[in-house]
Amino acid sequence: MSSIVPIFRGSGFDAEAVQALGKAYDLACLSLHPGGQPPVVQEILARKIIEVAQRGERDPERLAAIALANLGSLHCEITRRLGLIPNFFMSAPDAPEVVAKLWDFAKSAYIESPIPSLFKERLFVFLSRFCQVRYCIVRHCGFLVGYGHSSGDVSAAPQTIEQALKLLTAPPPWRRQIEPVYEGLAAINGPIDWPAPDSEIEDWIFAASALIFVEPSAPGRRCGEPLAADASSICLRFWHSSEQLIFGRLCIPVLKSRTTSGSS
Repeated sequence: MSSIVPIFRGSGFDAEAVQALGKAYDLACLSLHPGGQPPVVQEILARKIIEVAQRGERDPERLAAIALANLGSLHCEITRRLGLIPNFFMSAPDAPEVVAKLWDFAKSAYIESPIPSLFKERLFVFLSRFCQVRYCIVRHCGFLVGYGHSSGDVSAAPQTIEQALKLLTAPPPWRRQIEPVYEGLAAINGPIDWPAPDSEIEDWIFAASALIFVEPSAPGRRCGEPLAADASSICLRFWHSSEQLIFGRLCIPVLKSRTTSGSS
């Protein structure tokens, strides 16, 4: 709360009121996510609490409840699904219709994709290594280790820091022997379950995905061939997750604009 107190003090409240506003702020943050909120969300919550307090309310619980209600239905839905409000969805406060479209796209291509939640989040962490905007890797690592819900799934168990680090330090496909990846994917002749974390098949899929993500139209690239070989195989099932790759690539211009404007 210490970083928010000056906002309350600078709004003309006495010491007793500042204490009540501070308690309300803590309650509001905890109701969104026990680990707190990114700075941009913290300030918005503080401003909402100030607006309510300026109308005479001083009870911390009522201040928090009214401020959260005023946060808006979209941000409440985002919080319910992801466990917090990522800065990405605060990227256009003056154009809420833009944020709403971004959320709809995120739900379609990421959250509501039928791919298992943990697999999706691990894939995003791996691919974020090759994204120009570093926010991606910070945000998805946070989801993976429990700061929020992986792929919007409250039942997805957080992974350990060690598991996240293993994903972050695995060699990219262009710094390893890629032929075994092609051969392994091509050898899958029938449907199988989605691969377990840290399994060999997961490693193959992530390597092929990185090539698609970084060079989607590279001439002569072989990794697309086994991925589309058989409609009943896991290769083609995974190919459907290219929606996620598209989602990641389309998010980059928005995140760049946020980085350029100095937002975290």
